[in-house]
Amino acid sequence: MSSLPFKCDDDGIPQPTPNSKSQSSPIIVCHGDLITREADVIVVCSSSEYLFESICQAGGDPVSASYKQQNSRNPNAPIIIVESAGKIASKTIYFLPWKANPDESILRKSIENFVSLALEKAIEQKYRSIVFPAIGCGGFGCSIQLIGRTMIETVYSKLKTYQMSVSFVIQPNKKHIYDEFKEHVDALKLPSASSIELRKIAADFGKGVIEVEMGDITTQTVDVIVGSTSSGILREIILKAAVNTNQENVYGEFCKQVLKTEDGFYQRPCYQLPATWEKSAEDKIRFTLSTKMHEYKSIASNFDQTMKGKYTDIIKIERIQNERGYLQYLVHSKDFLKRLKVDTEKRLYHGCPEQAANAIIVEGFNRSYAGEHGTLYGFGVYFSSDAAYSHGYTKSNANDERCMFLARVLIGETTQGNHKMKTRPPGFDSTTDGNHIFVTYHDAQALAEYLITYK
Repeated sequence: MSSLPFKCDDDGIPQPTPNSKSQSSPIIVCHGDLITREADVIVVCSSSEYLFESICQAGGDPVSASYKQQNSRNPNAPIIIVESAGKIASKTIYFLPWKANPDESILRKSIENFVSLALEKAIEQKYRSIVFPAIGCGGFGCSIQLIGRTMIETVYSKLKTYQMSVSFVIQPNKKHIYDEFKEHVDALKLPSASSIELRKIAADFGKGVIEVEMGDITTQTVDVIVGSTSSGILREIILKAAVNTNQENVYGEFCKQVLKTEDGFYQRPCYQLPATWEKSAEDKIRFTLSTKMHEYKSIASNFDQTMKGKYTDIIKIERIQNERGYLQYLVHSKDFLKRLKVDTEKRLYHGCPEQAANAIIVEGFNRSYAGEHGTLYGFGVYFSSDAAYSHGYTKSNANDERCMFLARVLIGETTQGNHKMKTRPPGFDSTTDGNHIFVTYHDAQALAEYLITYK
C-alpha cells in the first residue's frame, strides 16, 4: 500500500483528493519573523549569535533557563527542545548547532543533516507544521543558491513520505534570499499538501493480491487484460472506471468489494508507516542504525542521561519495523485519542533477557510477560522512563551484552498501582508508582520501537 497521506470517507475507503491550483504548496517561502510565526515548531540555529539571542530575549527567562539547563546537562546534544514562552508564537523551539564550511560538499552535507534532524524530530513528535530560517545566508557568508537548493530539496525528499507544512521565513529586507528560495520551490512543481492522491489500494487473498487502481486499463503492464463479453453492463462499468479517473463513485465501490471478507466488511485503516522506516524486499523487521544517523545519536544521548556509570559501550541500536504490531498499536492509539481527547503516549524503557527480546520483536509485549518485572504496582508489563531502573531487569548473554527496548507506550488514564491488581482498575488504562514506572494491561498498548544492545 502507498505510504502517501490520504483521506477516508465515512466507510473507511481511501478517497482520491481533487487537485486544486488554489491550494497552497506544502513548502512555503515567506517574508516575516520566526518569533511571530504561528506553527508547531520553529527551528533556531543556536550557532547564530543574533538569531539565538533574539529568540531567547523574546521567550524570556523560561526559554533561556530551559536551554541553559539542558545544554549544561548534555552540551553535545544534537538538538535541544524547549517549550515556547513569552512573545514566541510557536508551540515548541528546536535549537540545533550548525557550522559553515568552505568545502562545498561538507557544507551541503551539514545543511542536509540540520534540516533532516529537525524534520525527523518533528515527525517523531507528530507535529504538522515547522518553520526554518535561511541558515548561513547572513554573517556566515555562504552561497545563497547552495543553501536554498539544499534546504528545499532535503525538505522535499521528506515530504514524499510524510505530510507536513514546512515554511522558510526570510527577513523582509532580504529580497534576494527570498527570491532564491522561491525559485527553488517553484522549480520543484510541488503538489499542494491536500492534492496528493491515492490511486491504488491492494488486499492480500491467499497467495495473491487484488488491486483496485484508478487509471487507463489499456496502459496496464500485465500478462492479461480481462473483458467480459457476456455482460455488457459489467464490461461498460469496468471500462468507465478504468479509463475515466474521475469516476470516484465506481472506484469507491470497487474498493469496498475488495476489502470485504467472509466476516463482513473489514474497513482497511487509513495509515502511513513512520517516515524513518526503510524499505525491504525481504520480511526484515530489524534494522541496525548507523552511528552517524541523527536517529541513532538522539536515542543514544537520551539513554546515556540516565545510564551513566552503568554501561561502558553501546554495541548497536536497532529500529524495529513490525508492521502488524505497528497497525495494532495505531488502532489502539486512535481509540485512546478519541476517548481521552489528549495524546498520552510516552517513550519508555523495558529491560529483559535477549531471548525475551527476540520474542517481543516478533510478537510484541503480550500478556505472557505480565509479572516478569514483579507485581508491586500491578500484574502487567512494566516500563520506565529511567533506563537505569530497566537495566536491573536485563541479563548478560554469552558475549556479556545486554539489551533494552525503547518503546512507545499508551499511558491513558493512570492510577497508583499495588500488588493486588490483576488487571487495570475500572476507568483506568494503566497503573504507576507515581514517578517513573508504568504498567500496561493490553497487548497493543505498547510498541517495541528500538532495541539497544550494550555492555
